[in-house]
Amino acid sequence: MSDDWNMAIDAPAPPNATQKPLAPALSASTGVEATVAGETRVIFGGCNYLGLAHHPRVIEALREAAGIYGISTGASRTTTGNTLAHEQLEERLARFFSAARPGHTVACTIDGLTANMAAFEALAERRTEAVIDERAHRSLVVAARAAGLQVNLYRHLDVGHAVELAERDPAGTVIATDTVFASTGHIADLASLVRSAPNDVGFLFDECHGVGVIGDGGRGVAIALGVTDDRVVITSTLAKAIGAHGGFVLATSDCIRRIRSTATAFVGTTPVSPALAAAATEAIDIIDQEPDRVRRLQDRASRLTAGVALYADARVPAGFAWHTPIAAVAFAPDDAMTRVRMRLTERGLSVPLVSYPGGPAPSYFRLSVTSEHTAEQVDQAIACFAEEADDR
Repeated sequence: MSDDWNMAIDAPAPPNATQKPLAPALSASTGVEATVAGETRVIFGGCNYLGLAHHPRVIEALREAAGIYGISTGASRTTTGNTLAHEQLEERLARFFSAARPGHTVACTIDGLTANMAAFEALAERRTEAVIDERAHRSLVVAARAAGLQVNLYRHLDVGHAVELAERDPAGTVIATDTVFASTGHIADLASLVRSAPNDVGFLFDECHGVGVIGDGGRGVAIALGVTDDRVVITSTLAKAIGAHGGFVLATSDCIRRIRSTATAFVGTTPVSPALAAAATEAIDIIDQEPDRVRRLQDRASRLTAGVALYADARVPAGFAWHTPIAAVAFAPDDAMTRVRMRLTERGLSVPLVSYPGGPAPSYFRLSVTSEHTAEQVDQAIACFAEEADDR
């Protein structure tokens, strides 16, 4: 196998690195397999959880819309950049969540970061402080500060600490967290947060790794836990399980009105390509029409979770019925990580060895599975970690 695979995909940045290196460029990808420098491996990384980025119907929807609208609108949606593709996507997303959140509407943004920025801009009209889980995606902190909110971090998954910080000024505070943490697959106990916090606290839940993944039909953690309170603003991405590109905010019509009229992250930006908006709409249709796709992902996620349970730190709310397709695994000393990586390479597999914040160690393997991985492929990856544990 070429050293290109280990240069950045499998190797963490040096401790003194000033810039995170780019991974080697893929010359082809199917979502499950990827090719670099002429070599193809089965990949257990990334977030294309339902394989929709490569679905023929999604690709055809993108091609058709590109022929109608071109690639870019060239302007914001408040001037000449609004298209039927964008409006249809927002309507489709609202319908996707309508059974649990009737009356809530959607505003689409360029990506997940701008979804958080738009949401916090709207919330900042009435809130002055954001209380955020210390391991949440950095976009939440960046977005809150950009909106002018004071940021305080609470201990990871510690509902009591979050409530304690919020109680200092409930009416001025929004509690924010990932629902599924991208590095580890930990799941936040949203129901306890909402139940324990004072009634006038607001909430922003980032469902980037929950939508399409968790709950019946992939509606996300908040709905799976019965959290449908009007105080809750949901943000998410179209670039993970939905397999396209863009972001969105799901909230009350009043909140969405404020986003569309005043949020710079919406008003002052050129929207996602209308072709990608059409592709995302098609992908959501497929999620509803092919429920086995989400169930298959859950099967693979359950298999992964059980297989690495002895080595991974998995945290979910008590009695939670679903598994995330993410697991973080680390061994000490460093040569153990090298041995695992070599075993993966010998079997034609690749699991990213990363140094992102929020993991169980300075560097760790972040495994992720999709609905398109076979059970046998998942077992092959698990075996590489089990062999290291057996050697100890």
